[in-house]
Amino acid sequence: MTESDLCPRCGLEPETLDHCFRFCPKVKIIWRSLGFGLSDTDSHLTLPCWLRLIQREANSVADSMAKEAAMAQHDYLEWIVPQPSLVSLIRMDSSVLP
Repeated sequence: MTESDLCPRCGLEPETLDHCFRFCPKVKIIWRSLGFGLSDTDSHLTLPCWLRLIQREANSVADSMAKEAAMAQHDYLEWIVPQPSLVSLIRMDSSVLP
């Protein structure tokens, strides 16, 4: 039995760091499932530059999610007093007072 330098996941390319992290078809599926679209225009970047790009994208997504959560919490906690004509009192016996 001989050892192969091919990627053990896809068996298509030599197992380099670039292939393991971004070019392997199996790895691309994982990146896409995490919400990172891998563009062919990014293939010219070195691995460290590409990882910094992914990190910036992740931080941007996290910032957006944090802002949405803060806004949702604010919307949830904000109380708007209804107009008096829309409010009725419900008594314990289930009858409604106008």
